[in-house]
Amino acid sequence: MSDFFKYICLSLGIPLQESKEDRIKHFVQYSQVLSHSKRRSNLLRKSIVDFPIDSSTKPNTQTMDKFGDWSYQTLVDFCKTYTKPSKTCRPWIISIDGNIGAGKTTLLQKLQREVDPKRVVVVYEPVQKWTEMKDMTDEMSLLQKYYTYPHMYSFMFQTVIFQTIIQSIEEAIENHPDCDIILCERSIKSSRNVFCKMLVEDQCMTSFEHTVYESFFTPRICELYYPDHTIWLDVPVKTCLERIISRAREGEKVINLDYLQRIESLYLQERTF
Repeated sequence: MSDFFKYICLSLGIPLQESKEDRIKHFVQYSQVLSHSKRRSNLLRKSIVDFPIDSSTKPNTQTMDKFGDWSYQTLVDFCKTYTKPSKTCRPWIISIDGNIGAGKTTLLQKLQREVDPKRVVVVYEPVQKWTEMKDMTDEMSLLQKYYTYPHMYSFMFQTVIFQTIIQSIEEAIENHPDCDIILCERSIKSSRNVFCKMLVEDQCMTSFEHTVYESFFTPRICELYYPDHTIWLDVPVKTCLERIISRAREGEKVINLDYLQRIESLYLQERTF
């Protein structure tokens, strides 16, 4: 087992095992029951685990597309007016989705300035966590390794994405137990249906790894962490690439136009997911 893999396991609170099968088993166990998260308080458990979620806890979805074409003002108005039916309901989750460089962070920053932070909590994609996880043998971050050696690190990276997104939502609810809405930058749903799907097509994840990854998505996990509404930012891929080059984020130098076009194609295929 590499030191870097040990570091990832320790970062997620997963016990170290010598056997690859045992390590994967622990990933599955950790992902399904979230039993190793030491940060979850009793309040958090009551906020999103113990309370059932049913149709009565959500707004009328007949007027809301699952993959929405909302205007910016529609989104702002919804954030300002929606209130949970009761304190026992988990917040309404809206995912801001789109290609790499589509402007998700910029949009969320703008929204954050217009909404009540006690009622509407913004959860950014935890990129910093992915860049802080570094292999001490070569100083490469997990994000860099994923883009540079996708066949070796895709399963590990997708597992970390799954965990860190859930942890970010948990922390948001723990810190804002009375919030009505959570605005997320992407979600475990788009990770599953867009990015993981592309990795499987490229054979960067084996069929066994994909089976393990799919086992993370239990009905309860989907109920708690899937977005209630997804808004896709439709931005030309050339514009996305220009923004990626301009921001010069660690690990993204290998991203090209073909890669972005494939992501866009999968988003278009999955507009009903």
